[in-house]
Amino acid sequence: MALEEAGTERHVIARMADSSEDIVRDLVALPLRMLAGGLGIFETLLRTAADAISEDDPDDTPTADRIVELEARVESLEEQLSSSGAPTPPAVGPTAT
Repeated sequence: MALEEAGTERHVIARMADSSEDIVRDLVALPLRMLAGGLGIFETLLRTAADAISEDDPDDTPTADRIVELEARVESLEEQLSSSGAPTPPAVGPTAT
C-alpha cells in the first residue's frame, strides 16, 4: 500500500511538472505569435509603400538615365543664361572637402 501511494505521488508530481511546462510554453508562445503577427503587418505596409512608390514613376527609364537627362537640361539652361548676358548663378552640387 505504501508503494502504491509513492507511485501515485510520483505520478502527480510528474503531471504537475508537465502542466507547468505547458504553462510556460504557452506564456512564451503568445508573445512570439503577437510579434510574428506584428512583423507580418509591418511587412505588408512596407510592400504596399514600395508598390506605391514604384507605380508613381511616370517613366520606366532607370534613375541614372534620368539624372543624366536632368544634368543635360541644367547645362543647357546655364548656357542660355550665359549667352543672354545675365549673371550665372553659383554652381550647385557636391563640394570638395
